[in-house]
Amino acid sequence: MSPVPYPTSLVEEIDSILDFYRKIANNDPNLLRLIIPSEEVWRFFVDGVQQANGSWAAFEYREPGYLPALYRAYQTLFDFSVNIDIHYIFRLHALATSGVDNTNYSQDDRAITGSFRDNERGVFFRLGIWKNQPNVSEDGLYEYFERNSLLTTITMNIVGISIVVDDSLLTFLRNGMEAVQSGMTNMDIVNALWRSIEVFIPKEVFKSRLALAKARLAPLLKLLGETKNNREVATVIYSTMIKNRFIRDGIEFRLASDQPIDTFSILAVEMKKLINDYQQGINQAKTSLEKLHVIATFIQSCEQLHPFLDANCRTFCMLLANHLLMRHGFLPAIFDDPNRFDAFSRHELVAEMINGMKNTVELIKKGMLYGVKTMDTFMRRDRDYFYNVVAIEEQGRDRPCKRIKY
Repeated sequence: MSPVPYPTSLVEEIDSILDFYRKIANNDPNLLRLIIPSEEVWRFFVDGVQQANGSWAAFEYREPGYLPALYRAYQTLFDFSVNIDIHYIFRLHALATSGVDNTNYSQDDRAITGSFRDNERGVFFRLGIWKNQPNVSEDGLYEYFERNSLLTTITMNIVGISIVVDDSLLTFLRNGMEAVQSGMTNMDIVNALWRSIEVFIPKEVFKSRLALAKARLAPLLKLLGETKNNREVATVIYSTMIKNRFIRDGIEFRLASDQPIDTFSILAVEMKKLINDYQQGINQAKTSLEKLHVIATFIQSCEQLHPFLDANCRTFCMLLANHLLMRHGFLPAIFDDPNRFDAFSRHELVAEMINGMKNTVELIKKGMLYGVKTMDTFMRRDRDYFYNVVAIEEQGRDRPCKRIKY
């Protein structure tokens, strides 16, 4: 449950969306399915920012088979008799990756789709701003550090050196700053901190890399050493991200999920815990916003755990999120950027889900979204391919698509 009240504006927005849902489909997701044209379903699986700049084709060219796999997975979202458990999540993942080329599964013969990672190699994803689209916020970083996850870490990476930002590092830096004698120059402080921080760096790193890393990273370590709490840590890291735009100045921030021993069992235990927390939370939720907060918390926790070798975002943030939204009386959401589940705050994610539902409303009303019509999203040579994919959804419906005119 959300400990902080939501603004009245969000309450009014979700009430308006639910009123629209009641009027067009009597809050019935299976009737809603018939109202959304089959040729528009792709929008649930392509970032809104990409829809505005192009189409589904870029996803399909990068990972051939992406679109038909997700159209097939979409069929399962309307079965509300299923239990939300690990087996259902495995099924969604298997469908979302079946027949898709150029994924991490294509490069690792040992990896199995529809199952958690079972190797010593962890996974990570970047945190920052890419093409002016962030997948992280300052409030999201603060919440992450407050939760103090034991299974995931935020790391600073530069010239092949990775340093985990955790309580041990922060305590080390803060103690170093307190021990610095007054009158020392900034460079003296940086040198003193760097001598201390070298214990966090693998010994096999080349000296040339150490010198470059020191020049770029040491000033940031000094700022972290001056922090007094997690809010200040989040501010320092986020402001650095804003300046760097991912890795422009050589500093890359990552959220890493690494369980080097007994990987599968650890992930299974943690996922069961997340599912239990979700079930308990959703049973206790009374209002629409409380339900959305529970769903946002669950989806983000799954995404940050990153239990699969690939396709975590499409499994959790696109498929499972929309199943849960419809399961609990909401419209499915067309997200501007589902990667914001990586490290936005839970309150911000509730707003993202509401905005995603507003996108769905706009699509139903106008037959287009982000100023783009589906017919304008592909070249003539892609037409037959696209409509073969659309046929997957047409065949999955009990009766022809019902169109609503406004």
